[in-house]
Amino acid sequence: MLEFLAENWGNLLVGGLLLAAVVFVVIKLIKEGGRGKSSCCSDCSKCRGCTNEKEGKRK
Repeated sequence: MLEFLAENWGNLLVGGLLLAAVVFVVIKLIKEGGRGKSSCCSDCSKCRGCTNEKEGKRK
């Protein structure tokens, strides 16, 4: 077991850092979503991602 850790400590370190970054981002997104924040600016005239409810099609 110690041999494995000695041979792969770099990979384990990088993998742990990546995992920590992903967990941090997911937690941040969940907290922002709970507060009502989102990436949408609520101004559909400036947004290509929103749908036009009156016409039923994308802008």
